[in-house]
Amino acid sequence: MALRDNESRIAAAFIYLAGLAAFAWNSYQNQKPHVIVPYDFWDSKTFFWGYWVTRVYKLYLFGWLLPYIAMIHVAILVVTLRFVRRARKAGKLVLSPFHPDGVGGLDFLASIISAPISATLVVGSLSTATAFLVHRAANVTPLIALGVLIAWAIVAYFVPIFFLRSDIVAMKQELLGKLRNLQQANYTEINEGHSMDLDVLSKGKEALDYFDNVCEKIKTISNYPHIKRLVGSLGFAVSTSVISITLKLFDIAPMLGRLLLKR
Repeated sequence: MALRDNESRIAAAFIYLAGLAAFAWNSYQNQKPHVIVPYDFWDSKTFFWGYWVTRVYKLYLFGWLLPYIAMIHVAILVVTLRFVRRARKAGKLVLSPFHPDGVGGLDFLASIISAPISATLVVGSLSTATAFLVHRAANVTPLIALGVLIAWAIVAYFVPIFFLRSDIVAMKQELLGKLRNLQQANYTEINEGHSMDLDVLSKGKEALDYFDNVCEKIKTISNYPHIKRLVGSLGFAVSTSVISITLKLFDIAPMLGRLLLKR
């Protein structure tokens, strides 16, 4: 957070530049009432105090507060992912195939990645849908907002998840290798024993089936935890805006009113 290394400076450059770009676009948009936005509004350049007071507030919001919160989230992810990587390489972290979280015991880490994204998508999608209603059309500003929201969610999920995925794949391969070696040893013991005892063969088959079942269970652990949650949140974000645009473009409310009156 103190920007003492190159990685933190690069991350800060991207995050703070994105915030300043949002501030610059908002300032430009508010200088074009009846052009970019189809009507005048209280914080456009037409209203001196409304415009300049909101410039101070939005510079604070987009230029410092929101980027700072994003930097905190990035810092938490980086530290946690590095800790997981070190623990995995040291042999202190292994997957639990039958863990109740369904992702081998890594749900706590996947939640750190996906939970803020889902929450932001819900809040952001409602704001964007409202913007479509206020703008009364699919104007450039709400479209940019929707596009940025979706792009941010995809980047915020896949960048850290690719690092986590490499650890998940490595742990799965390591665990599968150990189980297959045990399975091979069990097979070799039965095969070299030349035993035709049905009880020995039956137990050997049960052991081989056990290893197969555990290996299949390990393979079902997703390399991309919570991706279904991301898809659902993206679907919600898009659908709210589509519904909002549809209501405005086709003016459904008056149509429904007339149909009800006819009945």
